[in-house]
Amino acid sequence: MNKMEEGINSYLIGDVNSAIKLLKAYLEEQENPPSGQAYYYLGLAHTDIGKNNEAGNYFAKALEIEPDKGIYHYELAQVYAKLMLFNQAIPHLLKTVAQNPEHVRAHLILGTIYFKNGDLDAAAKQFKIVTEVSPSYADGFYELGNSLYYKGDEKGAKEAYLTACKLNSSFAEVYIKLGQLY
Repeated sequence: MNKMEEGINSYLIGDVNSAIKLLKAYLEEQENPPSGQAYYYLGLAHTDIGKNNEAGNYFAKALEIEPDKGIYHYELAQVYAKLMLFNQAIPHLLKTVAQNPEHVRAHLILGTIYFKNGDLDAAAKQFKIVTEVSPSYADGFYELGNSLYYKGDEKGAKEAYLTACKLNSSFAEVYIKLGQLY
């Protein structure tokens, strides 16, 4: 087993510090460009310890090597979203959903970013996809309701909120929004 495999195994069993040490050692030994996988796991490990800037750098390096790898785009987008670099996250989320149209989390994050940027139509479109792909996900209907509510579509918002209530009867925020509608 080489250091990359050992590092990945260390990461998978939760030994993040050993994973970082082994993966960095593996990369230092490489004469040829390594696979993006080593950088990807370094990114994950740094995300786990809250070092988002470093994680972003590792995911970006993984993408330099394997630019079409959707999971690398998704992880980099998550880092950008955590760092509130929303405009940098969007293209990576779009690549993620282009490769995997049913990636619920990517659509949810994309919808949230559009909502925060004030693009309520784009937000509603993403949240609608979330509800179609995952029709039992109450949060998706809640977020769809919010985007429709702020767009001025009270009827659509009410339907989305009521569906969220049916899916999760203890979803207090939904009842507050319904109260505002009534």
